[in-house]
Amino acid sequence: MIKNLVLFLFVFLLQRISEIAHAHGALVLVDNSIMSPVLSQPLELGADIVMHSATKFIAGHSDLMAGILAVKGESLVREIAFLQNAVGTGLAPFDCCLCLRGIKTMALRVEKQQAKGAGSVKSLISLPCFMSHASIPASVREARGLTEDLVRISVGIEDVEDLINDLDYAISSGPK
Repeated sequence: MIKNLVLFLFVFLLQRISEIAHAHGALVLVDNSIMSPVLSQPLELGADIVMHSATKFIAGHSDLMAGILAVKGESLVREIAFLQNAVGTGLAPFDCCLCLRGIKTMALRVEKQQAKGAGSVKSLISLPCFMSHASIPASVREARGLTEDLVRISVGIEDVEDLINDLDYAISSGPK
């Protein structure tokens, strides 16, 4: 099983790995939970089965626990459907509705997260000793490992412009 296509180069290697696996009669299963179907489509690169955590990007609202298998080939679909029915792992109708709700906005949410992440990369530095921890005496900060050259990296839901303004403030108000 290939886990999380986070490494950029690995996406390109997946096609070759799939060719080798198939030459030896093996199936290729990819855990695409971190990349999401918006950012990566392993079935197009040769994978036979792709699993997604619907709890993460697909549903997107942290209100259900579900997984999704995307499968290439009718025979695999039949085998997995049989197992799903036999084991009883199908989703309840309401959970399916929650997944559908999330799918409708998934591309937009992932796009926004990517934009926030890219904006954050450009503006992610803060200097705790001169900002959030400035009121703590220097001796206490140093005893706790908060040196003046400590850099804090912040990536999250903050507005990109706020992060840039914070960086500008940190640079202009820091030691000269």
